[in-house]
Order: sequence, then structure tokens, then C-alpha cells
Amino acid sequence: MITKYVFWFFPAITAIVSICYAHRGKGRTPVKLTVTGSVLLLLVGYALCAGTAGEALFVWGLAFALGASMVGDFFLSRGDDTFIHGVIGFFFAHAGYLSAFLVLGGFNLPILAVFSLVLLLYLLLVLRPKIEDPLLFWAVCGYTAISALVIGAAFGTRQPLFIVGALLIALSDCIIAWNKFVRPVRYDELAILSTYYIAQISIGIGSWFLLSL
Repeated sequence: MITKYVFWFFPAITAIVSICYAHRGKGRTPVKLTVTGSVLLLLVGYALCAGTAGEALFVWGLAFALGASMVGDFFLSRGDDTFIHGVIGFFFAHAGYLSAFLVLGGFNLPILAVFSLVLLLYLLLVLRPKIEDPLLFWAVCGYTAISALVIGAAFGTRQPLFIVGALLIALSDCIIAWNKFVRPVRYDELAILSTYYIAQISIGIGSWFLLSL
């Protein structure tokens, strides 16, 4: 049973390669897209092979989320001129995660309230004074709102790996925002990519586990 999870060594090793490339200042976009793409293929492939794709509609929400993440990654890698395009891409990725998690359950309202407050304070007290472009600020507002909803929905699934994934995605996003708008973060690539990759792999493995039940 456990041996089937060896397939997840591929995105894990590719993630390590991506982090090493980033640390050396080399181009990492193709490798980064490979990590997300491999998680996407493993997710959909297992759902199809296990014959559970039609029964577990949340898989297709996750597949959409991963695909939108690849679009977001592409735009973010092109610099400040396409930063807002990347934010929009990841907004749709969060919409995919949200729809997938809600298939498995509702919101955990206390958790949703707590993280809504935490992210709102981070937005207003930390980021708002640093973001001068009104359009960008409202884009970040929408992104912050859906991030809180994803966390609340992840806790509603009661699946630990989904919860870990949602929290790490939010942490990665907060580091990106701090690094871009407040001040540079030391070892920013290591912090951002490690949390981002672990989140995706955790959600992917969690879906395999759920489909095996």
C-alpha cells in the first residue's frame, strides 16, 4: 500500500533541484513548472486509474488549482510588469482549492474567523502602507479574502494534509508579500519555494490517501 507513494519522490526531488537553481541565481521557471505539473499528473492519473475520478469531484477542483498555479508562476517569473497577472492566476488557483475542499465538507467557522482576522490585520497594518497602486491593493485584498476562505474550507475537510497544504500556501504568500512590499527576506527563495512545494505535494498525497479509502 505504502509503496505506491514512491511516485511522489519525483516532484520532491524536482522541488529540491528547483530550490538549488534558485539559490544559485539561475533560471528556475521550467523546473518550477515541472514540480507543479508532476503533482497535477500524479493527481489526475491516480484518479483515473483508480476509477474514482467521477466520484471524487474534488480532484478536478485540485487539478484546476494546480493548472492555475502554473499560470501564476509563469507570470510572476516575468518580473514586476506581470506581477498582477500572477496574482490573478493564483486567485483562480485558490478558487480551485476552495471548490475542491468544499466538496468534502463545509467551512470550519471558528478557524475561518481567526484567519480572516489575522490576514486582514496583516493586509491593513503591514501591506497597505507599502502598496501605492490602488488596483494592485484591491487585487491583494481579493487574494487575501480567498486565502482565508481556503484555510477555513481546508479545516472543514478534517484531512490533515489538506490543512497543512492550505496553511503553507498562505505562509508562502505572506513571505512573498513581505519580500516584495516591505523589505527583502534573507533566503527568500528557500522560504518561499520550500513552503510552496511542500504544500502542493501534501495536498496531492492527501488526495491519493482520500481516494484510497
